[in-house]
Amino acid sequence: MTWLREAKPNAEKPAAVCRNLLLDYLDNIVSSILSILTDVVYTTFMARDEERIPLGFVFFAVGLILLIGVTAVWLLMPELMPRPLYLLAAPYLPVSKPAPVPETAVFIPQSSTSQRAIVEIDPAHIPTRLIIPRLDIDAPVEPVSRQPFIENGQTYYQWQVPDSSAAGWHNETAVLGQIGNTVLNGHHNIYGELFRYLSDLAEGDEIIVEDSTSSHHYRVTTSIILKERGQSLATRLANASWINPTDDERITLISCWPYTDNSHRVIVVAYPIPGAGA
Repeated sequence: MTWLREAKPNAEKPAAVCRNLLLDYLDNIVSSILSILTDVVYTTFMARDEERIPLGFVFFAVGLILLIGVTAVWLLMPELMPRPLYLLAAPYLPVSKPAPVPETAVFIPQSSTSQRAIVEIDPAHIPTRLIIPRLDIDAPVEPVSRQPFIENGQTYYQWQVPDSSAAGWHNETAVLGQIGNTVLNGHHNIYGELFRYLSDLAEGDEIIVEDSTSSHHYRVTTSIILKERGQSLATRLANASWINPTDDERITLISCWPYTDNSHRVIVVAYPIPGAGA
């Protein structure tokens, strides 16, 4: 997953080859549909009685062609599938595994102030474990840092993601029980796929994050998918703002979507449950 930066492939990837083949296939389908419709119009309305095709067969043929066409479009762009269908089909869709590189790159001016500079970090409250009952997730949390890089004269920061089945805590964001935004990231289709089903979380779901002394319980209030690839700089900055410091206590979980690509961002925000925790 990358914020504000697209990978620059050195060679055409299998996914690109697959898409090109599907585009050719769609072109052939459109040509076939036009040809068949021409024949249908003639044989149904203009041909002699003995040459006419039964109307039921015509409807069946047209419906089958449309079904094949829609299926091809969905294979080409899985993000267009209705979500329930996508969740059923995802395990069987062709997947081009992304290279094992850091996933989150966020545009931050070099002079920006992190939450660490504002609030002193208490090591006892650094997140160490993430539990999401709805997704059957029980995983360790590892601190991750950001690394700068320069592109077109502008400094960007790229957050690292654990190369394992662990969530990453952005180590310049708030610790647990503190006013601020505690940000956790994770891979969705490599290295254990911890956040593969993050987009399934809905309002009201519970998230539990532990530190070395206690458990902190949160209730999901926001679960959204944002388009990232091909968007304007302003839009991508707005997407990245979800992990900015806040003046309230919250946790934010981020990953990529869909499973077959990294074109969108999944953002889940949760707030403390009053009276919960131990």
